[in-house]
Amino acid sequence: MTCNVDLTGLLKGHLDEDERVLWQGAPLPGIRFLRVRAVMTLLGAGLLVWGLAILGSVADYTLREGPSLNAPIFLLFGITMVAGGLHYGLLQWRAAARAHLTTRYVLTNRCAYVIVGTRFDSVKSYLIRPDTAIELDPHEGHSDVWFHVRYKHAAKATETTSRVGFEGISDGERVFMLLRSIQTGIA
Repeated sequence: MTCNVDLTGLLKGHLDEDERVLWQGAPLPGIRFLRVRAVMTLLGAGLLVWGLAILGSVADYTLREGPSLNAPIFLLFGITMVAGGLHYGLLQWRAAARAHLTTRYVLTNRCAYVIVGTRFDSVKSYLIRPDTAIELDPHEGHSDVWFHVRYKHAAKATETTSRVGFEGISDGERVFMLLRSIQTGIA
């Protein structure tokens, strides 16, 4: 889905003078990665059940035996588990369903930008180099375009690669070709 909001105003402080916008877009509406979300929902349901069980046990013990010094610790533990269960069990579905409203993508002749937030206040920039691994992952009705980003960990003196990209876009083939043209210096 191409974006109907001009994002160059949001990127004014982030773009270099010689940088120009080649493409901007947003994820298509809908929930993706259903298998992963289903597993997370099961995990969340387990956390929710255990959290409620702990809260119920603390309440039962307190009503029968009176206040205990350990009750606040178990109470906090139960509340934490309930919060985690609600997040993984329910709230992740809401966030996934609203991703098309809170995420924007911009591709310039040098960088890929991922802008996230209800006011689009989080801007992440990824430099596209000739050695950046890119990947087109077509699906039925949408595509994911991934570029692999290397992170160097100074403390461990190691390097890891993370897959970042434009998820759920309608014109993935075009964006992939634009990324290839950036890598070869044509864009």
